[in-house]
Amino acid sequence: MSDQDLFMEEDQDLLPVFEKDPCSGKSCNCLYMLRDSALRGAVSLYRVGIKKKSKEDVDQLMIEWYRYAKAYPDKRGKLWYFLPYDATNLLATGVDPSPLYDAKVCSDALHALMRVGTTRKSAILRSYNTTGVAKSHGNKGKSTAIKEDDPRMGPIREHFNKLLKLGEDRPTRLISAKVDGTMQRVTRDNEDDSVYLPKSDGFRPCYYRYMSDCGYKCEPQNNGTVTVTPIEGDNQLPHVVLQTYYNIWQRDYPKLKVSKPAEDICDLCTKFAN
Repeated sequence: MSDQDLFMEEDQDLLPVFEKDPCSGKSCNCLYMLRDSALRGAVSLYRVGIKKKSKEDVDQLMIEWYRYAKAYPDKRGKLWYFLPYDATNLLATGVDPSPLYDAKVCSDALHALMRVGTTRKSAILRSYNTTGVAKSHGNKGKSTAIKEDDPRMGPIREHFNKLLKLGEDRPTRLISAKVDGTMQRVTRDNEDDSVYLPKSDGFRPCYYRYMSDCGYKCEPQNNGTVTVTPIEGDNQLPHVVLQTYYNIWQRDYPKLKVSKPAEDICDLCTKFAN
């Protein structure tokens, strides 16, 4: 998946995070600014970059956040953390990113934005309180790729073969795209042999469908994690976790993509435009 596809996924995933309000304090509204789509986009872009970092690097980043916040508590002794963001797109489009500069979030909100659940948070705090350095992953330096004869590969290969057949029709060669900073109608690349899924089928919805086929129900939580439970009466098949699913998608199915919103122009709009 491209960075743009990942950005769209992250932006969609952020919506339930602030709508369900992960903050334990009833009066806390530290994520309220994410209702602004432009500012939310800056946080989404940051989360795209975090996806490319190793778990150890992210854990070390969390430790540095703990260390800085502990050095500057508020008057009541509560710890606050600077909101993580990447304002690259805001600056490129002329949007003022200054509301993000001093924005701070509570501990619950930070861990939700960074997708750090309770168990992982405890492990990071343990490293922070003992050595101050994130613990290296036990498989660091080793190949973690699943072998083709692994029993988990059968169901996931079957799943992706189904997805490749679900590519939506591209009704017209005319699309809307940004050219020299303005939206214009241009012709789609004739050599594009990618398979496009509907925009509603991002990698998370597809993963939930895959898990359902394997006999499990996935429920997103307000802290950004996913709870997986067996479906009663179904046979549970060997399966992979979300990150492995995403890695297999990128590595083995790079031409399987998610359609961008409002890219295609329907036949009726084409007639009106011409």
